[in-house]
Amino acid sequence: RLGPGAVVALGGPGRSRATRAAEELAARYRLWGLISAGFAGALVPGLEVGAIVVDTDVPRWQALAQGKGTVAGRIVTVDRVMRTVAERTQLAAETCAVAVDMESQAVAEVAWRMGLPFAAVRAITDTAVRDLVLDWIRYRRPDGNFRHLYLLAQALKSKQGIAEICQLWYASRLASRRLSRFLRELLQDHGTFAD
Repeated sequence: RLGPGAVVALGGPGRSRATRAAEELAARYRLWGLISAGFAGALVPGLEVGAIVVDTDVPRWQALAQGKGTVAGRIVTVDRVMRTVAERTQLAAETCAVAVDMESQAVAEVAWRMGLPFAAVRAITDTAVRDLVLDWIRYRRPDGNFRHLYLLAQALKSKQGIAEICQLWYASRLASRRLSRFLRELLQDHGTFAD
């Protein structure tokens, strides 16, 4: 349970799916705000797997999140997985962001069009100091989902690929637990953000 008045939509990876999910929520419910929650990659060293990053301009939301031990910082949205340390370093320098995802900006745009407060809340699944071995975008379908069997088959061809899949599995489980706990505590402890 996420607290009174909270509704959840699972959009999936990518901008178009996130936009669609946010618009469907807005069409069905009277919303007091939108939160884009999910996973992100770190862009700066020191941001470890499982860390929670909150990006919002709403002062009350900033204060509530700060009391929960999160990292406040910009989350930038891109259309592909950032595979190398060099790519992440360059993106951080260009945007002053601390984390990267593939959905938050799309939900922010829906919130802006509707005049709703917005926050991006992301749990880190990969650090800024390690290159990814697998070409994740190569295994992405046009609908945004990943071709999991093809990706797994490619991963099994090398020790590094197997290690990356295992690391991602562990990181996703840890990040998911921490993100769920953070959202649950935040919404239950403080009711809705509408106060």
